[in-house]
Amino acid sequence: MSSRPTGVTLVFVLVGVALLALGGWFGWRAWQVSTAWPRIPAAGLATRVAADGRGTQYGEVHLGWRAGGAERDAWIRSRAGSSDAALAAAWLAGFPVGDSVRVALDPADPSGIVADPDDRTGAWLPTIVCGLLGLTFMIFPPWLVGVLDRLDATSREAARPASGPGSAPREAEAPPAARPSPADHTPAEAGGTTAARIVGVVFLAVAVVLAVAGGVWYDARRATTRWPVVDAVVTRVEVVTAARGNDRRLWNSLTEYRYRVGGRELVVQVAGPFASADRAAVEQRVRERPVGSRVRIRHDPAVPERIETALSPTLSYYSGPLVLAGMALLFGGLGAMATFVFARRPGGAQAPR
Repeated sequence: MSSRPTGVTLVFVLVGVALLALGGWFGWRAWQVSTAWPRIPAAGLATRVAADGRGTQYGEVHLGWRAGGAERDAWIRSRAGSSDAALAAAWLAGFPVGDSVRVALDPADPSGIVADPDDRTGAWLPTIVCGLLGLTFMIFPPWLVGVLDRLDATSREAARPASGPGSAPREAEAPPAARPSPADHTPAEAGGTTAARIVGVVFLAVAVVLAVAGGVWYDARRATTRWPVVDAVVTRVEVVTAARGNDRRLWNSLTEYRYRVGGRELVVQVAGPFASADRAAVEQRVRERPVGSRVRIRHDPAVPERIETALSPTLSYYSGPLVLAGMALLFGGLGAMATFVFARRPGGAQAPR
């Protein structure tokens, strides 16, 4: 028996199509880097492990190469960060200082390179994740509706009174005014109603998880505003590439701070606060905090190497929790629609008592 598609199922399918399209774009970019971009030699000039001030550490390698008739160089960051510095050091081991390595050069931009073009796992991971999520969104809801349709049809067949010789006499039919409408006895209608309710409950559960995660994240961000404040000196500041796979054209600032906590002198490198495709804007940010300038920062009393440079956080400081809150509202709204609107349409209304 065919299932009548519901509005919630259509939303799932559209989200799945969008995820597949996004995964296809990631895959196309990864294929370009791995096959279409020429390989050129680049010299390893220096390496370092850089932290973002929140405990996440990245490997960064300073590479120099010749392209477009000019000598070029840039700091290239590893694709992913970790709280374990050993992982960043392991990535840096592939770029020994003084040796030559092969990098992928963007044919349209001689200043754009990918340091590890043969890292197929990291390059294709976004494609794989988006593809799996897209297929899940497209396949699971229609399958669930079909299963519930069959279950409802089976249960209605089992509950139907037997007819024929020897069967128990049927009860008198209800008056026309009290008789349920034919739509109330359609298994496909009931299946669509049940599926809408189940999908709605799933959406509401996702909304609760997102809301809780956003609340925990917000509380963690709020906790940093109560960290102690110390004086720090800017010892180095520069513009680096925020290259992670295909994001080779993003630029960011890297600032090194020196400060003292409990008699210990600490040196921490902080990237950010955000990457930008406009290098001039990042260079202006670097000029606003030159080497030798004194600033005030906050540090985690339990882990003094974790710092925050924003003494008075702005709205963007809570952008992560706000994004999760927005997603929670979206999923909550869709769940409420599925549970209380689609599941109560005339086709799925309960019979009058």
